[in-house]
Amino acid sequence: KLRAPWSEHSSPKSGSGPPVAAITFFGLVGLLILFIALQSPRHGLKPQSRQGRLSLAEQALQYGDDHEAASLFGRLAKTGNAAAEYWLAQMTENGLGVSRNPGKAIKLYAKSAKQNFTKAEVRLGEIYLDGNRVPPSPKRARGYLKDAAYRGNAHAATLLGEIYRDGIGVPANSSTADAWFEVANLEGSAFARRERGTSFRDLSAADKQGVITRTQKILKTIKRTAAGRPVDNPNKSSKSATLAQSGSAHMS
Repeated sequence: KLRAPWSEHSSPKSGSGPPVAAITFFGLVGLLILFIALQSPRHGLKPQSRQGRLSLAEQALQYGDDHEAASLFGRLAKTGNAAAEYWLAQMTENGLGVSRNPGKAIKLYAKSAKQNFTKAEVRLGEIYLDGNRVPPSPKRARGYLKDAAYRGNAHAATLLGEIYRDGIGVPANSSTADAWFEVANLEGSAFARRERGTSFRDLSAADKQGVITRTQKILKTIKRTAAGRPVDNPNKSSKSATLAQSGSAHMS
C-alpha cells in the first residue's frame, strides 16, 4: 500500500532532510505572505478606490515622503477630488515635494473651495485677508470665510469676528463681531470665547439683545447649510448646527 512520503505513518531516515513536497509547500506559503505584505500602502501598491488612494497619499505625507504624496495627490486632483486639490495646494504653496508656486496653489484652493471643501475656503480667506501671497482683498476673504463659517468652521467664524470688530473692508460693527465670536465659541474656540466675553459685558441691554438676535440668525443659516452640504467628514455635524435646532443661542 502506497503512503504519503511525509505522513504520520512514515518518518525520514536519520540525517535526511524534509521531503521536496514539504519544501515546496512551505515555500509557496512564504511567497504568499510576501505577496500580501507587498500590498500594504508602505510598499506602494495603489488601492483601486478613490478614498483608498487619498488615504495612501495622506499616509505618504505623514511619513514625510513628500514627492510620493505630491504625485498621488496630483493624480487625484486631476480627477476633481476636492480633498486632493486642497492638499496639493498646501504642498504647492509651501514647496513640499513640488516647486513652490503660490499662484498655482491659490488656483488649486479655489477649485477645492468651489466644491465646498471647508479647509480650502478657510485658507483662501486667510490668504486674501493677510495679503502675503496676493494683494489683500477683504471682500473675497469675507466671502470665503462666510462660506466656511456657515459650514460650522470655528476658525472662519473667529476671523469674521475680527473683521467686523476691526472694520477690515467693512464698517466696524461690534454687535456683528460679537455674534460671530459667539458662533465660534459654540464651535469650541477658546479665543473667540475670550473675545466675545470681553466686549459683550460692556454692551447695553439693547445691544446685547441685538447680538443674541444676530447669533440666532447665523445659527439658523448654519442649520440650513448643514442639511444639504457636502462636508469634509459627512459623519460629523457642527456643534452650532446642532444647537441651532433648538432655535436659541446661550449668551452670558
